[in-house]
Order: sequence, then structure tokens, then C-alpha cells
Amino acid sequence: MRGTYFGFVLGMLLTSAALGQQLQQRMAQQPPAPAAATDCFATFTSGAGATAFNFCVTQNGNVLRLESPAGAEHIRVGVFMEGYTICDHTLGLRYWDLGAFVPNGDFQTPIIVQPNGPNTFPLSITRITWDSFYTLKQTFSRNVQDRAVIVTMALSNNDITLTGPRSVSFWRAADFDVDGNMPNWGGATKDSAFAWNNVAGLSPGGRGAALSTQSLALAHTAGVVPFGVGDPACPEFGDTGWPRVDDVVAYVGHDFVFTGKHQTKTATFRLRVF
Repeated sequence: MRGTYFGFVLGMLLTSAALGQQLQQRMAQQPPAPAAATDCFATFTSGAGATAFNFCVTQNGNVLRLESPAGAEHIRVGVFMEGYTICDHTLGLRYWDLGAFVPNGDFQTPIIVQPNGPNTFPLSITRITWDSFYTLKQTFSRNVQDRAVIVTMALSNNDITLTGPRSVSFWRAADFDVDGNMPNWGGATKDSAFAWNNVAGLSPGGRGAALSTQSLALAHTAGVVPFGVGDPACPEFGDTGWPRVDDVVAYVGHDFVFTGKHQTKTATFRLRVF
């Protein structure tokens, strides 16, 4: 019996060591860095003239065109930047795909489901992180009357080595260049981050674009940062000088704790013109 017991303990120790070594190796690997995909994969249009509301989604799940009314573009200007990020606070891992904002390549090839054919709903795009720890499924829809793109993000934990609580946040981010102009005024509330052009301000125009959460019951944060400043996957909003005129990036995110294997956390975001 004693020999059996020691054999069992030795086997457990070797298994734990192997899992730990595997985790370290996976964390040490460097993800590939292919060029960001900024071409429109699916384009959705409605209305005309003053009532036009048009947007497009890339094959990777970035909203890289947002036009309303006709001729007024709010994202596809300069560096086309919109997308999603994952911040694993426990392991210190970061993943993002923000369109033309580099570096990218933190995800594997997308899995696209669009059963009714090109440029139709429903549309879902699923990405697995380069290390296979997480799966992110994005489902797209729209509200034409509100001039809004609706994105539901479902994040699943695939890591079989998970042994305890893991603190994770995922974010939606957009570099709004309202009416084709940069900079814009930028600011945030508890639930939304946005950029706008004051009618009588330094930027011409008078329109705005906002990123907000529709999952208000879940812990969330909203804020704006200057373009290119800070960690793209784990943003911090320490600047108290807002609102101000700047080239701004809007972030809205949710915080979750994974307590077991194969759990899924879901939140819904909205990009709209106002």
C-alpha cells in the first residue's frame, strides 16, 4: 500500500510539473504578426441622403466603415481603427485586433457564419487566440432608426490548465474621426465613450459617434485615450483633462472572473452616430 501511495503522489507531482512547463512554454511563444485586414467583408446599407446609414465589417470582425448621413464617414479615415481586445489580468496576457492599428496577429484565422449570403444578417465571426486560451465570438446586427451597429461579444475560456479564478476583461475600441475630421472633442460617461464636433467649436461639423455598452447590469468601464497612448488591450483612463480636442480612441469594456474551465462571458456593445 505504501508503494502504491508514493507512486500515486509521484505521478501527481510529475503531472503538475508537466502542466506548469506547458503553460510557461505557451506563454513564452510569440504570436505571428500578419498585416491587419481592413477590407470590407460584409457591407450593410440603408436609407439615402440625410437618412443614410452604412457600415461594413471585416473578415476579422472590425467595424471599419461607419457612414451617416451620406458622405459623412466617422471611422474609415486616416488609420482605420476599430475592434476588440482581451486583457488577462491574472496571467498578464494581452490580445487585440484593432484593424489597421499594429501590432496585430493575436488571433487565429476567423470562422465566419453568414447563412443567408453576402451582406446579410445573421453574421457571426469567431476568433481563437494564438495560444488557444480563449475563443471570442462576435455576432453583428443593426438598429437603423438609432443609426447603431450592435455587436454581441461572447468570450469562452478554453484553457485546460485553469486551476483557480482568472480575472479577465474584454473591450471594444474605436478611433472615431467624426465627419472625416481629426481631432475631435472626446469624452466619456459611465456607460459610453464618444467623439464629437461642436457646432461652434474648433472642429467643423456638429455630429458625433459613440461606443457604449448595452449590458448595464455587468461591471463595466468607459473612457477615452489619445490615439497611440497606453496599452491597447488593457487601457487606463488616468487623464482628468477630458473633454478636450484630441485624436481620441473610445474604449468600453467589461470585467469578468472565470472560475472554471469552458465558461463563457457575454456582453453587448453599440456603435452609433448621433
